[in-house]
Amino acid sequence: MNINRIDYKNYKNEQGLSLAIGFFDGVHKGHRLIIKETLKDKSLIPAVLTFSLNMKIGMEKKNSLLLTEEEKEEEIAKLGIREYFLLPFTEEVKHSSIEEFLDFLLRLNVREVIVGKDFTFANRGEGKAEALKILEERRIKVRIIDLFFEEGDKVSSTRIKRLLEEGKIEEANELLGYSYYVQGKVIHGLANGRKIGFPTANIVVDKNLVHLPESVYKTETVMEGHQFKSMTSIGKHPTIEELDESIIETNIIGFRGDIYGRNIKVVFKKLIRDQVKFQGLEELKVQLKKDQEDCSK
Repeated sequence: MNINRIDYKNYKNEQGLSLAIGFFDGVHKGHRLIIKETLKDKSLIPAVLTFSLNMKIGMEKKNSLLLTEEEKEEEIAKLGIREYFLLPFTEEVKHSSIEEFLDFLLRLNVREVIVGKDFTFANRGEGKAEALKILEERRIKVRIIDLFFEEGDKVSSTRIKRLLEEGKIEEANELLGYSYYVQGKVIHGLANGRKIGFPTANIVVDKNLVHLPESVYKTETVMEGHQFKSMTSIGKHPTIEELDESIIETNIIGFRGDIYGRNIKVVFKKLIRDQVKFQGLEELKVQLKKDQEDCSK
């Protein structure tokens, strides 16, 4: 994962870039097809140019992201990309013309540009993928990749987010090409889970990430390189001390020890059941035991 985040303002190279361009939120199967095309010409440096997620947040509703900025870079690095350009959401970038964006690419010594068929750029997205073809006059190869379809529909971040918001975790994971996850530092909660024999690790995640339904999920938890089976509840404690806001709590099956302050990754595999308000603690404990058994399989 040797990737360099580049200061594009002072960037120079003699070798030339094979550059994939896009938002790439989620780095899903369709994105991966585009990005991996940069690896084919071994004479060029495989690179990605993407845009600050603040730009996407500014254009869409809240809770619209699949990955944080750091997670997106990490997923792209796994694909073998060496150079990573991140354009910030500034007024200059936001209102750039088609010509200004093309000039910017020329300054990077791009020798090949790779985008998806639905790629847009420049002010108000007035630049379409075909507009990049003007670069061919400068002997820069432009490759426009067809959209990627599964089960008759385009694989897109919007489609994946809709599936996640509906709790269709397995379907979303299939389109992503990996299992959806969230990460965070374990914080102190109310310790109600510990009191009834099901201690949980509570994390706070980026508020701009897509919201999963309030339910119980089969998950895997990754901590310091170790992987554990787990069950995760997203909700407001309907049975014990109901909360005003939803929280994420993970019971790491078989784990014993102090976990506070550690960073963990919670990987979602399947929705087990909806949140339910039980008649009392004993009924809740019986259900949690069943949930734990389901998540241990």
